[in-house]
Amino acid sequence: MGTINPSKEDVPQKYRVVVGAFLSLVALGLVAASFGVFFKPLSNEFGWTRGDTSGAYSTTMLVSGVLSIILGRLVDKFSHRLIILLCGAAMGCACLLLSRMNTLWELYLYFGVLVGFGMATMIPTTSLVTRTYKEHRGLLTGLTIMGASLGSIIAAPFITMLIENFNWRTAYLFLGMVILVVVAISAVFLRDPAKETPSTVSRNSSIPKKILGQRSNILPKAVYSRPFWILGIILFCVGFAQSVIMVHLIPYATDEGVSALISASIISVFQGACAVGNFSVGRFNDIIGGKPSMVICLISLTLSYVILLIANTVWFFYIAAILAGIGFGGAVTLRSTIVAELFGLHSHGEITGRIMFISTIGSAVGPVIAGYIFDISDQYLWALITTISVCIIGLMMAGFLRSRFAMLS
Repeated sequence: MGTINPSKEDVPQKYRVVVGAFLSLVALGLVAASFGVFFKPLSNEFGWTRGDTSGAYSTTMLVSGVLSIILGRLVDKFSHRLIILLCGAAMGCACLLLSRMNTLWELYLYFGVLVGFGMATMIPTTSLVTRTYKEHRGLLTGLTIMGASLGSIIAAPFITMLIENFNWRTAYLFLGMVILVVVAISAVFLRDPAKETPSTVSRNSSIPKKILGQRSNILPKAVYSRPFWILGIILFCVGFAQSVIMVHLIPYATDEGVSALISASIISVFQGACAVGNFSVGRFNDIIGGKPSMVICLISLTLSYVILLIANTVWFFYIAAILAGIGFGGAVTLRSTIVAELFGLHSHGEITGRIMFISTIGSAVGPVIAGYIFDISDQYLWALITTISVCIIGLMMAGFLRSRFAMLS
């Protein structure tokens, strides 16, 4: 498997990894944003409750979280490129199978398990960019993750129009084919990072010298450290809030009288704002560091739910979507860069994978809790209040994040 050294290549070749990683996350975004659009057509046709239907997305998050730990370990030892391509193929094939489903267990198997495996691609993708580039790491990671936002922007209106003009089965079939094509194109650009030697690590790393040469000890030190769990709780809260929007924003908006197409456009605005958050917060990270950047993200996310709580016109939904997108998009970018700040690049993939697992637990329980609250109360009021409370907890925890390499010093 070929490797690259960005410092020794011309500019187009230097950034080809970013292009390939960006495209692989476009595929992820197409799938991730699709569930909210398919939510009502599936539950209405088969008579599934919102709690039961939400459970498929929760299963996806749990599977993705467990596999993030496994893939985090694998990318520290094997090919990033191969793992990313396998994840992309799983998402495409899952959509093709979903076009033929007739039972709830098939939804859980195809979307929950197969798409869950595919969505774990976030770990090898962001780890690849973090390892490949030292300069402007936060900015390039943010640009990469913008791929997921772009895919999600395209997905909601595209799938809505397919469903309205054809049916949900045709929409899933088209989606699967598009994903497989995008993944195949990304393979042309992806390359595995150059392997670091102890001498290059010593020369380039900001980790204190007493830590160098103790690679096998870094992972347990990180996992049992206070910063690890503080960051994990923060990202649990972010995942909870994000998944409630992804699954329930379209049903909530349509319940309030907003048309299906306009509701889909609200999700597209959310994803567009995610792209802004990916880029801008990635840049803030390079300038002011991870902690203040994360605080900004959580304030934005909390305000978005406060606005949803009082929403009575479509413009409230758009404003909330923009704030939520900036907050979530920025937090996703910070996930990988803050791990690098706190724990360095040794075992970066595995540490990020474990952090991702905690985040996906939040993503798993969020939509199910919101769905069952709706089933009981027949409204989203208490689901929104619950999510606001979770966001406030995350904001409070962000105040306890420490400076770079504080755990290792």
